[in-house]
Amino acid sequence: MGRPWTASLGGKRTSTKRIALHMLQRFRDAYLLMRLARVRGFESRRDQCGALKAIAGISYEGPYAGFVAAYTARLLAVTRDPRALAYVREVRDFIRENERELRYSDYCVAYCDYLELVLHQQPYGQAGAKVLALPSTAFVRNTLLVV
Repeated sequence: MGRPWTASLGGKRTSTKRIALHMLQRFRDAYLLMRLARVRGFESRRDQCGALKAIAGISYEGPYAGFVAAYTARLLAVTRDPRALAYVREVRDFIRENERELRYSDYCVAYCDYLELVLHQQPYGQAGAKVLALPSTAFVRNTLLVV
């Protein structure tokens, strides 16, 4: 029998404080998904500016931060914002610096490469194929669309 203040989290014995922090992050992730559903609702009504404003209001620190940043870059590109190219480059650098902590980092970096080619109006077929070949979930693929 273990100590009363320890429990198992992913096969490791950890303290109650660590479990609480883990659960708090899970709640943040769930809240992020609810906020992203609202953004996707704006986008489905073809209101890209509303979607951009809604995603700008999201403050999130966690494993999906790179995904949120790549989605924001996509919305900037779709709205033809002049800051889009610089933002795509910043997002790509951020994801590369923090790739160990972020989920879907390879997919998001490849997507940023794809967006950069689209914004430069260069052939982007190969870059899109590279993005689609990387592992991800249906939610990520449907949010970060490759045309």
